[in-house]
Amino acid sequence: MHKLFVIFFSLFVFNSINAQLEKQFCKQFVPIQFEENISLKGFDIEQTYKIGEEQFILIGFNSTNNTGKKILHLQQKDNRYHIQYESRGAYDSYSYEPYFYKISQDSTLILCNMGTEYDWGTDAYLLTQDSLKSLGFLNVSVQDDKDNPPGPIVYFLEIFKEDGKIYFDVVKNESDDFKVYLFMDTEKEQIYTQPIRLCFSDAQTLNAIKK
Repeated sequence: MHKLFVIFFSLFVFNSINAQLEKQFCKQFVPIQFEENISLKGFDIEQTYKIGEEQFILIGFNSTNNTGKKILHLQQKDNRYHIQYESRGAYDSYSYEPYFYKISQDSTLILCNMGTEYDWGTDAYLLTQDSLKSLGFLNVSVQDDKDNPPGPIVYFLEIFKEDGKIYFDVVKNESDDFKVYLFMDTEKEQIYTQPIRLCFSDAQTLNAIKK
């Protein structure tokens, strides 16, 4: 009986370790930020970050065709900066604040939150060794104080990669006022009072999974 227990316990531990290894948790980090921004013709740059040796993430706006703050991906080759990606603008948003999460040695998740006095949601991007691409729009806000409007989702996220997909777990805190406002592709919000899991489809559609 004792040997049987030991075998079952060992299998349980082994399976638990395997599950943890298959699930890659994304750790937030702060990359090098330049005190003096890169000068780029046609753009007003407000934030400059260095990722690796030759990759740069910039936040700013197009000075000739201003559609709001945006993210730009630059690569440095032969002592020159080359624009690899330019996102759509955030229009009248006061900010386009980036948050960085390490997925693996060669890939980084970047979340850019936008809003005015109110939260507008968060764009998600995937940065690899040579490209930046949009994953989709997290049209989600979280409220944990009934006396204040819903705020950015980034403060309530646990992010991990599993089976090739990136998942965003909205984690509940101790507040009794906790609510998740999810707008999806309609104007009518869905309200959750319990933690939910979010992921993007290949078509960049946001899907919600009740935990």
